[in-house]
Amino acid sequence: MSSSKNSLIIFLHIPKAGGTTLRSVISRQYEKQEIIDAPPLILSPKIDAAAIQKYLLSYQELFHLDNTNDAKIIRGHLVFGIHNFLGRPTTYMTMLRHPIRRVVSTYFYMLKAYSEYMLRSNHESYLKLKKGAFQTNPQSKYITLEEFLHVDESLFSAKLDLDNGQVRRIAGLDNSLSTNTFGNLDRTALDIAKQNLTQKIHIFGILEEYDKSLLLLKRYFQWNNSFYFKLNHSRKKEVSGNANTELVTEQGLELAKHLNSLDLELYDYAKEIFDERVAKEKYSFDKELKQFKLINPVLGASYAFMQSAFRKLID
Repeated sequence: MSSSKNSLIIFLHIPKAGGTTLRSVISRQYEKQEIIDAPPLILSPKIDAAAIQKYLLSYQELFHLDNTNDAKIIRGHLVFGIHNFLGRPTTYMTMLRHPIRRVVSTYFYMLKAYSEYMLRSNHESYLKLKKGAFQTNPQSKYITLEEFLHVDESLFSAKLDLDNGQVRRIAGLDNSLSTNTFGNLDRTALDIAKQNLTQKIHIFGILEEYDKSLLLLKRYFQWNNSFYFKLNHSRKKEVSGNANTELVTEQGLELAKHLNSLDLELYDYAKEIFDERVAKEKYSFDKELKQFKLINPVLGASYAFMQSAFRKLID
């Protein structure tokens, strides 16, 4: 399996799956003019050609992609199938994460970045309307994970990413014949996602195996280095998947599992393939991995500091 030297890399960045950290690694591999940062493509119940064309048309100045363009990689919260509209050979890459940890991480990210939206007072009328349908915690300042997963889609545009969002994005355009509303994703989407992951997405990583994933990417794309410092991550205790706060209850975790049953299957499937690919690497991979784990804590932090200082300098 190899990528074409002249192909455009598409980094299908699944939200809350280690992509922000990976973006920082990517930024060191290419010149600024060689990277296209795509605006988020919000999932809808029906992902079809018309939806993607509308998205591309909205940012047509950004996506002026042809064989003379300097771009080498496009990165963003995209869906599989966008390559059909770019007019160039493409190579897909992505990173997957354990589905429940991803949902819990999204919840805590929302609490941190959009705390005002997550205030219970902003959802009081909806919660009263649904009283008895699910467990609530009226004493908490913010809505719980369970309540968050029940919030009406009209109030949270990115909600479909919390319902088998990895299957939805990896199945993408190939699942365009289905209309899949929240909580009703057709199982055929899982079959399509599995096929795309093994036959059409050239390389992928697993967040829980981040160091191995980065070394595989480094070898595949012949990157100079893949040292990193974790960015945009929640505290470990918040994303462990345990009911350890008044906001993340057993009921909330069970609902997350129910809503992401297909993602859980896809993750297990991907993990098996990932382990097989790592096992096929030569002995030098294990040696390189050990060295990477020793050096990365120092060099990763140094690169993060230098990038931060440079951004402040040019702002």
